[in-house]
Amino acid sequence: MTIFKRALGGSRMKHSRWFSKWFILPVVVITMVAALVVGMSAALFTDTETSNDSTFAAWTSTQWTQTSQADFNAGVLSGTNTSLSPDDVILSAGVGSGANMILFWDGASAPSGWTFLSNAGGAFNNRFPRGAATYGGTGGVATHTHTVGLASLGAPATTAVSGSGTNRSAVGHTHALASGSTVAASNLPSYRNLRVITSTGVPTTIPAGAIAIFDTTPPSGWTRYSDQDNYFVRGAATAGGTGGANTHTHSTSISLAAASGNQAVSTTNPRTAVATSTHTHAAASGTTDAPDSRPPFITVILAKADSATAIPAGMIAMFNASPSGDWSVLSGSGGDFDGRFIVGSSSYGTTGGAGTHSHANLPIASAVPTGTGNASTTSPTASAASSAHTHSVTVSFGAPSTTSLPPYIDVIFAKALYASSGTIASQVLDTTVTGSNWDALFWDESLATGTDITFAVRASDTSFLKTAVTPPSWTSAGGTSPVLTGLTSGRYKQWRATLTTSDASNTPTLQEARVYYYGG
Repeated sequence: MTIFKRALGGSRMKHSRWFSKWFILPVVVITMVAALVVGMSAALFTDTETSNDSTFAAWTSTQWTQTSQADFNAGVLSGTNTSLSPDDVILSAGVGSGANMILFWDGASAPSGWTFLSNAGGAFNNRFPRGAATYGGTGGVATHTHTVGLASLGAPATTAVSGSGTNRSAVGHTHALASGSTVAASNLPSYRNLRVITSTGVPTTIPAGAIAIFDTTPPSGWTRYSDQDNYFVRGAATAGGTGGANTHTHSTSISLAAASGNQAVSTTNPRTAVATSTHTHAAASGTTDAPDSRPPFITVILAKADSATAIPAGMIAMFNASPSGDWSVLSGSGGDFDGRFIVGSSSYGTTGGAGTHSHANLPIASAVPTGTGNASTTSPTASAASSAHTHSVTVSFGAPSTTSLPPYIDVIFAKALYASSGTIASQVLDTTVTGSNWDALFWDESLATGTDITFAVRASDTSFLKTAVTPPSWTSAGGTSPVLTGLTSGRYKQWRATLTTSDASNTPTLQEARVYYYGG
């Protein structure tokens, strides 16, 4: 009876498996001889049987282990990756086409194969990226103003005078606004500049130093880019410059038109100065409140690639079109990035801001009248507006004159997903023995929810390339380790693992494969 031992569960076990075979013999001695095979790790197991005065080798089985990144890379990978989880095989992520990838950068020169989009005259120069379903729309302005309206007008101070005769300004006179304006305020929220780079198509490798977006803790090989925390991202020809503010005020100026409302007065002595019936009030000013004026935003986690790397699942990048393949667009209608600007943060997903803003009504004390005249104070029978009266003027503000959004460019945001399936075929093993038996196939794996790994094998006494389609043909070995039966015989052997997932956020992991065969 042959006994195989394998670690249960998802833990990774890398060690030799013992084969033992029992015969009805007086003494059983088991020895192990290590053998070195070019490009592989091998162990030779021999049962040495002793019966009376004769000793003979009952059988041998050699172990061929594929466990390192170099081992796996010597095979044929399709839709799988060995660099993101070293010494393991996982599904590839972010494979796609039909669009150019766009990332952030803070270096002096663009990486090889990438070009700048944020230099002077570039599409992103002094513009904020904003999520959208289509690429390239622009809008926003650097500053804005508001229209000013009269909300209320307070009564003036008065003087007692004699009635009848010449018209002067009545106690209850009113004014319209002759003018009202606000000084332009900036639309730019608190920002930090980054350079913007683009590739041709969807690359397979992200260059060292590239800055991408994540919605969770960045994976191994990426360092969180905290320099951008609490800043909106704006494209520029150089990185690092800051500016803008998340609130603003407006200096507001008004003047009052000619009075409306008269009082007849006498002008005989004794008399005093009062406001004329057509007086005005010169310019006066005040400052508005300071509301939150940030545009619609979402907080994101930015991270920089420590070295050149394959695209990790979960990486969020910008594109000039919707990428096909293993990408999920996040800026379409109702998506996280739809109509939103991005703000660096230690956490993902906080939203806020608005496409417009308003200011509360502002009280301003008017200037004194611009016109005065005399009125008699003998036997006062009426009242007129004082020659030095003012009004408490309350003004209101309309919507921004243009838009309160900063200059922006619409861009598509998409998230890298795992491929639904991929394969890795081993290199071809030359056992050097014609008709070599394939005794067993073991593998170690870790299966996340919705994932699986299945194996197929092939063997032939005629040599074949590792990339050969057929012959020899593949034989299914199933998805449960170990496989002890149905394994093909032949001098040359090869296995193939198929990794699959029904959840694009999860991948199965192949950690090791071990072939046991008769090696002569």
